[in-house]
Amino acid sequence: MKRPRLSKLKRLLIGSYGANCVWCGVQLDEDNSTADHVRCQSENGSHWLGNLLPSCYDCNHKRGQTPAEDWLRRCLQAGLPVRENAIRRAITRAHTDPRSDRDYFHTHGRFLKEGAN
Repeated sequence: MKRPRLSKLKRLLIGSYGANCVWCGVQLDEDNSTADHVRCQSENGSHWLGNLLPSCYDCNHKRGQTPAEDWLRRCLQAGLPVRENAIRRAITRAHTDPRSDRDYFHTHGRFLKEGAN
């Protein structure tokens, strides 16, 4: 039986971070991999690649809307094999780069449309 292909986004994330969940270390595949938002969508986080990390479904679901900093602390306290440096870099990037904010894209999109007229 042919294995299903990973989506382009998941391939990009795995290419950048490796084929394991950044939170628990489990091997990722098409069935259990998700794109976890560093800056949560409820906190106006965008779908920009720099605001995403490869995560297993279980970790992404358990984390829910918990801020990445708090979830990282919990994972470290639990002794999970987190990719701490990669996560800390992603947290910094997600909170300093304007592309992590959905409002940036909405404003930028309006600017492009207005400039086209």
